[in-house]
Amino acid sequence: MVTASLYAVTTFHTLRLQQIAHTVGLTITLSANQDTILTHHARQYHVCTNDLGDVSHIGYPLFAQPIIEACGQADACRFVERYLLELDLKLDGKSATEKMDVDRVVMTKGGYNQLKTITPEVPFGIEIIKRRMFRLTWTKPGQKLQLTFPADCQLLKGANAVELENNLVRDLKRMPLMTEDIIPMWEGAKYSKSENMLIIEGGRFLSDAIRGDIYLVKRGETPQLFCSEKNISRTVSNIMLTGQYKNPLTTQLTIDRYGYQTEELTTTIQQLISLFQNEGCQLYFGIKQTGNDRLTGTLFTLNEKLAYSHVMSIDFPTAIIKGENLPIKARLYAYIPLQNVTEKFFTNDINNK
Repeated sequence: MVTASLYAVTTFHTLRLQQIAHTVGLTITLSANQDTILTHHARQYHVCTNDLGDVSHIGYPLFAQPIIEACGQADACRFVERYLLELDLKLDGKSATEKMDVDRVVMTKGGYNQLKTITPEVPFGIEIIKRRMFRLTWTKPGQKLQLTFPADCQLLKGANAVELENNLVRDLKRMPLMTEDIIPMWEGAKYSKSENMLIIEGGRFLSDAIRGDIYLVKRGETPQLFCSEKNISRTVSNIMLTGQYKNPLTTQLTIDRYGYQTEELTTTIQQLISLFQNEGCQLYFGIKQTGNDRLTGTLFTLNEKLAYSHVMSIDFPTAIIKGENLPIKARLYAYIPLQNVTEKFFTNDINNK
């Protein structure tokens, strides 16, 4: 446990977290990737920072960290911790009942005030209706408390669509180019062999044509990513699923924003893939067309735990693989609720968007 007697100000991943800290009077100075309990004015708060050093969570400490890790639902548990603190603070001027009604957060067993008696020692279970809702159940002697809430990335992250898009642009600019060897990520993964290649099986999304497979070749005893102008499809697929390439790949990105707005910026494929992986997304790539010195395709980045996907169409000049310095064109739809993702994103051509 750490006692908060802190004076410097750090950055916050969302405006809601900044508002919580200001309302509580909690000033936080932590390094990147910290997860700790702070005590302020005799109250305890669970505070986390992310890879970039932003405060990424503030809430009541309701769950023991080893149990959160074991259940694999840290995002849902941290939402509950933050949400109960939000209800107490009445940040938007609504009573707890009014806010829960608006957010479709429901106590199906017990009452809201009883949640305040929850401690990390109280046993709990979590059920997930895929892409729809979460149900948490706490078991106390002679009593059960049960809370349900929708699988909605805006609710879970505590930010609306506009802020999520703003944060994506902000974080994209801070992403480093990937330089590390990522081969160890695939140790123990399922694979098959084809044409002197190892194919790391990455699963499928929406159709058999949209896959997460990675292609490796052995040079000596060391497996390496396949990259050759003799097979552009597998080479580009590897780049889009890993972000790995010998040079930065300049990308002219158009972001379709909320309210039928667009934003254009120049970035790199490496930074985009770093951002998606940093969010915990599983990546799948489907090829639309090859030929005429171009490859077009769609990258789906799936975040099951927060129930959203980014969908990005690309127009990739194949001469890049031959050493030419040409920009990739990409169009990104961010934070799409998973129930809204259909195969139309694969079948529509990027030039018609």
